[in-house]
Amino acid sequence: MYFARALTKTLFYAHQHNWVESICFVIMPDHLHWLFLLGKRKSLSQVIASIKRHSSKSIDELRWQACFHDHAVRNDEGLHQLAAYIIHNPVRAGIVESISAYPYWDAYWLPEDDRGYNHPL
Repeated sequence: MYFARALTKTLFYAHQHNWVESICFVIMPDHLHWLFLLGKRKSLSQVIASIKRHSSKSIDELRWQACFHDHAVRNDEGLHQLAAYIIHNPVRAGIVESISAYPYWDAYWLPEDDRGYNHPL
């Protein structure tokens, strides 16, 4: 999935440039789930537009949705549970039996040994 690798690089770029602090993401075949803390350099709309612009440069065929759905998490309570729910989307969708078999996700609090492979974030 060339698309997923290019998008992962773009998410890493946003994280490196302090647009966001990525908590977790999972790239599904037709959409992205991404939980992050918004930085002070860009607004939410600017981050999403930049992600679309940067990843679209790498992926000519990419057809982004015109809009996005956001949900604000008001406090840390349940943050890890929400992140775990997000990264287990490929399991619930029947794509893989275990999240460790799916390469296009990351969660910042998991040690590398629990992932089974290296991730950029």
